Amino acid sequence: MRIVLFLMLILSSIDAHGDEAYLIIDSVLMPQTSKQPTWIALKKGLKVFHIPVGEVIVSVDPGKYSLEHIDFQKHKASGFGTINVVDRRKIQFEAINNSITYVGLIELEPDGWDRSLEKQYKINLQATVKLLEWACNNKPDLLTRLPVRFRQNNDSVKEILVRCEN
Repeated sequence: MRIVLFLMLILSSIDAHGDEAYLIIDSVLMPQTSKQPTWIALKKGLKVFHIPVGEVIVSVDPGKYSLEHIDFQKHKASGFGTINVVDRRKIQFEAINNSITYVGLIELEPDGWDRSLEKQYKINLQATVKLLEWACNNKPDLLTRLPVRFRQNNDSVKEILVRCEN
């Protein structure tokens, strides 16, 4: 009897919040003395949308995403100061309903020049505890309520509950 009641409480608390999915994601240009990114562009199907750098934990629709590009200008639609992601398969992830997907810190590092003399960048995805701490500082109630999903090296997913403490 207790187990059924407990399951009903869990299901009712999930339904009370509806369909919700979140990402823990941010971006930085190394060295950090350089002009920093302002927007992260994600692609879901044919739709591209921008999330602000520095927000760390963002609400998205459930589904599969890839990193499209990184912007450096204040307005996300100007097209100047954009670093396109050449191989989008490198940074793909799935936002699952009623959970938080830890994507990581997107590090951009200067990597020479291309034939048209445009600066090239290496894009690395870092799993850093600091990003999780920032998420705890911004939305501790959310992290307490929903599990956080981490993709491991072998592409399996580990789901954990996070308790944010001061």
